[in-house]
Amino acid sequence: MKISRRTFMLAGAGAVVATGASVAGSPRFLKDTTADFEYVSTTISSPAIPRSLNGFQFGFLTDIHYGATFAREWIVDIVTALNREKLDLILLGGDYLWIPESTLSRTVLEVRNREFARATSLSFVRPLYHALAQEVGLLRSRLGTFAILGNHDRWLSAGVCASELKQQGITLLVNQGIRFEQAPALELFGVDDYWNGIPRIPEPYTTIDDSVYRIFLCHNPDFLDGASKILPYHLAACGHTHGGQIQLPVLGALTYNISDSRYQTGLHQNGDLQHVYTSRGLGHVEIPFRINCRPEVSLFELRSI
Repeated sequence: MKISRRTFMLAGAGAVVATGASVAGSPRFLKDTTADFEYVSTTISSPAIPRSLNGFQFGFLTDIHYGATFAREWIVDIVTALNREKLDLILLGGDYLWIPESTLSRTVLEVRNREFARATSLSFVRPLYHALAQEVGLLRSRLGTFAILGNHDRWLSAGVCASELKQQGITLLVNQGIRFEQAPALELFGVDDYWNGIPRIPEPYTTIDDSVYRIFLCHNPDFLDGASKILPYHLAACGHTHGGQIQLPVLGALTYNISDSRYQTGLHQNGDLQHVYTSRGLGHVEIPFRINCRPEVSLFELRSI
């Protein structure tokens, strides 16, 4: 049975309060990490990486969940920092907005974005996508910025999301792949959302040229188990889990919201040639905080061995 993150978060709200009381009222056990962004650098070393891609660097942002509780200056600072890196490629992993609609989320609402302080209804979908797209549209890299949809984008409006990203020169990949003239040994494939989209692998991508390194952009890592049987890939970049978002003392995360525990967070290697990376993401849902779980900006460097 598929249980939504909302269900877990609602059920866990009491646990947050109870745990806070159970640790002698000491806040040091429950650190608010909502705005404590961590830049995580990961080196992927593999014999599958062609020598022409040795030193190739890219950034990955996912689960931004922009809205009333995500400050504009946060994304401005992240874009500025990534542009300083002069990266080869930028990837966006879906779930771009969060609109607090539940009773709980409105009750504990922490407004950090004054422009969208009242953005608690679906009438704000287009203005929010527009505002965020303008910010991430300022990202600069040698090969450009490429994006996929997440479950929240499918829930809210995939069409509006696609339109706003396109206006900013960002390429949305929905069951599509792309090769690069400037980096012919690299192939990027982006798949539709596992929960709310129709993810599929077109026939041309069921095989892979050994001289090409394939990056697979996939919002929900639960799709990977089946996908790996029909889509040969070397590195999958995923999000969706938020790294748990709230990590309680003793209890750990309320939920990672996936079935495959291998891909809850961080780097996982399958055999000699395949890696999966699940980012903790940037934003939050339902409870507008991250507790003991820093938001993540992911940076990668490829190394041929």
